Amino acid sequence: MDVLVHGKRLRLKPQQAIGKGGEADVFTIGNGQVLKLFKPPSHPDYAGQPHEQQQAEARLAEHQAKLPAFPSHVPGRVVRPEALVTDRSGRIILGYTMRFLHGATVLMRYAERSFARPACRMPPWWRCFVTCTRRSARCIGPAWWLAILTI
Repeated sequence: MDVLVHGKRLRLKPQQAIGKGGEADVFTIGNGQVLKLFKPPSHPDYAGQPHEQQQAEARLAEHQAKLPAFPSHVPGRVVRPEALVTDRSGRIILGYTMRFLHGATVLMRYAERSFARPACRMPPWWRCFVTCTRRSARCIGPAWWLAILTI
């Protein structure tokens, strides 16, 4: 598949894939960067699943406004979109590039019982929430807590 990054064509190959989730595939693109490519409604993972296809369409539509509005001045320890990935016309946002985190734990792992530490008495989902909340508060600051309280 061909996409544009900074207006330059980039061809993604299946062997570059390093991760796969429910909403996107992740590809290594070199220089310590990865590319997160959101799955379109036509993605094979959604074949025969009209509800999932509608959700994919809605997510892509939401990303058109959300990703360009993402704050660019965040602390260095926050992994954020670095460059938008578009279709060949340059008009439709398909994903973004970001730093590659070596040795990072996928957030969903915290929900797995086998991943829980025996000494920890909190359920895995609560430990995940507390850990993420503390880290987010340190990274983003007091405004993040205000957002949590208003949800």
